[in-house]
Amino acid sequence: MPERRQVSKTPSCVDWKLVHREPLPTWITPSGRTCLLGDAAHPFLPTSIQGCSQAIEDGCALATCLALSHADPTISPHQTVPTALRTYERLRYERVKEAQKGGAKVRDMWHKVDWTKVRQNPELIKLPRADWLMLHDCERSVRRLWRHASVEGTPLKREWLAAGPESDETLYRPEFPPTPVLTPKEELDRRLQ
Repeated sequence: MPERRQVSKTPSCVDWKLVHREPLPTWITPSGRTCLLGDAAHPFLPTSIQGCSQAIEDGCALATCLALSHADPTISPHQTVPTALRTYERLRYERVKEAQKGGAKVRDMWHKVDWTKVRQNPELIKLPRADWLMLHDCERSVRRLWRHASVEGTPLKREWLAAGPESDETLYRPEFPPTPVLTPKEELDRRLQ
C-alpha cells in the first residue's frame, strides 16, 4: 500500500486544530463606508470546500452592487457606497451562513464516521454538491434583486437569496425585471454618455 509507505516516511504529524466562528452579525461598518468580504467576513472550515468560491462570489456581488449603485440616478452621490455595501450584505449574508453550516455537517460526517458502514455503502461519506451552491450565478442574482434589496426595509424572501435548496434562482419571477445583458462597466459607461 503506497499510503502506508508515505505515512512511514513522515517524521511527525501536526495536530492542526480546525477552528470555527459563528457568523458575524454584520460585515459593514455603521457608516456603511467599509466592509468585510471573504474569510474576513465569514471563515469556512476546509470541509465546506466553499471558502474560495464564496470569496469570489463576494467580490462579484460587491463589484456589481457598486456599479449598480453608482449608475442608479435615484441614489444620491453621498449614498452610493453605503447603499452598495448594505445591499451586498443583504444579498450575501444568508447564503454564506447556510454554506458555512454545510461545512460543519461535512466535518461531522467525515470525523464521526462508522467505517464498517462506509465499506458497505461508500456514499455515506460522499461530499454533498448542492445545486443551490454549485449552480449559482452571482452577478445575475444581484442584478435580478437589486431594486428590492437596495431599498432598506424591503423584505427579501429567503428563496430569492439562493440560500438553500428552496432557492428559486432557476425560475423567472414576474416581479423581477429581466437580467440586463450589459456588464456593470458597460452599463455605467452607457449611463454616463
